Amino acid sequence: MNKIQTVLGPISPEELGITMMHEHIVARFNEKLENRELDYAVKELKKAKMMGCQTIVEVSPPKMFLEGKGGRNIRFLEKVAKETGLNIICCTGYYQIPPEIKKKSVEDIADEMIKEITEGIEDTNIRAGVIKVAANNVPLNPSEEKIFLAAGMAQSQTGVPVCCHSIFGPLEQLETLIKGGANPEHCYFSHVEAEFGWEGRTLQDEAKYLLEIARRGGSLLFNNFGFEHDTPWNDLVYIICHLVEEGFSNRVLISMDVNWVIHNNGLVELEAEDVNPECRKRNYAYLFTHAIPALEKAGINKKTIEKFLIDNPKNILTPFKP
Repeated sequence: MNKIQTVLGPISPEELGITMMHEHIVARFNEKLENRELDYAVKELKKAKMMGCQTIVEVSPPKMFLEGKGGRNIRFLEKVAKETGLNIICCTGYYQIPPEIKKKSVEDIADEMIKEITEGIEDTNIRAGVIKVAANNVPLNPSEEKIFLAAGMAQSQTGVPVCCHSIFGPLEQLETLIKGGANPEHCYFSHVEAEFGWEGRTLQDEAKYLLEIARRGGSLLFNNFGFEHDTPWNDLVYIICHLVEEGFSNRVLISMDVNWVIHNNGLVELEAEDVNPECRKRNYAYLFTHAIPALEKAGINKKTIEKFLIDNPKNILTPFKP
């Protein structure tokens, strides 16, 4: 069976265990505070490991932000993996799309992704195990379309999964990936529950819209636990339960999408804590201490939740033979 690439080398699918499929270990790193960042990342990730987590899929692409701050830091991820004992899978691809993409062909972009998947990243032999892409427009703008077509092409030649930032238009994203050659069963769409991206659809209509993605083979990742300013809890539960009731529990993933930054004064800020105080609690372990108990209370049984965390990630992350 094909091996899965981690920052410390290949592992078998059976070694994945409980997997958080969409996380950021240090999306906005500060080189002046690297030791502080390392200490914080290791401490927080060890909390999740104590709760049973075995694998983190780190989806911060290189040059994640156009202002040049943060993004993928391979050597940092290597240190974190060694100190925590977690499997860490890193990505190739794009989040914010740089202007130079306009001058590149789909084939050029795909070749760059393929190189990081098959040969190594930067001056290392560490290989990406997932492709990350993002879009914020419906329909996709030309640069976004180019990135998604390239991701589909790169996946078709390497067999690795594609992780999408999909607040807006996940169905169109899926169609574009397939047009590029992607296998939908190895594509997943994150943040689909964020209500500001629903284009005016009602809760019931959104559930039907997402069900269509599952029917076509795509998987849906939910991470807005404790993020009620974007997705009220009852709405989040409704969508997940709807997918389960319709027979698509095999297309559901759950994670946290933790984002944090350490400022020059040493203070740690977690995403949206200024908008919603609950977000201060949203560390990696929150999935186990808060989200999973709440899902069980809402009527989703442990066996189904294990599928979200173990079986479904294993099926998506195991490279298929192109």
